[in-house]
Amino acid sequence: MNVEISIDNKKFPVGSKTLAQFIEAAEDVPENKSLFDLLASHPSVLVKSEIAAKNNLGQDMFDTLALSGELPVVKNLLTQWNRYCNVKHSYLKDKYFQHLLDSNNSDILVLLIDNIEDYNVGAYSERADILVKHENPDVRLALANSNAPKELRRRLLDDKDVSVRHTAMMSLS
Repeated sequence: MNVEISIDNKKFPVGSKTLAQFIEAAEDVPENKSLFDLLASHPSVLVKSEIAAKNNLGQDMFDTLALSGELPVVKNLLTQWNRYCNVKHSYLKDKYFQHLLDSNNSDILVLLIDNIEDYNVGAYSERADILVKHENPDVRLALANSNAPKELRRRLLDDKDVSVRHTAMMSLS
């Protein structure tokens, strides 16, 4: 995707860093929605992460960004769950949560755990199993230290990693 600025019929190329700075400074108003929607498919993660922080995104662009699996983009979108995935649209929350869970990206899973109370993760669900049995102890440690249901954190009391066990025990006391 090529982006140019036109001034007095002269065109100037705009690099991804400058474009990201422009998006960050752009007013987050409905009039700019079409601009944000267009640039949400830019190949630069920096550009997409700035767009993901905006409130005036169309649902299609939110979908595109949410399914990208790129950590900075997903991190900014996680702050937007309430805007798009309210009670009326809980199926969307499930769709995105499952996609991000399936990514098996430890950094993304830790971000999801930070917001775990927003998702329907029962203590003995398939989703809980993915988190409780994850190979990366950082994921299990984040879960032990989260606001997850106590039943879910109790499952970590027998974890093979001492830090996970200790953190689970402390979070339950």
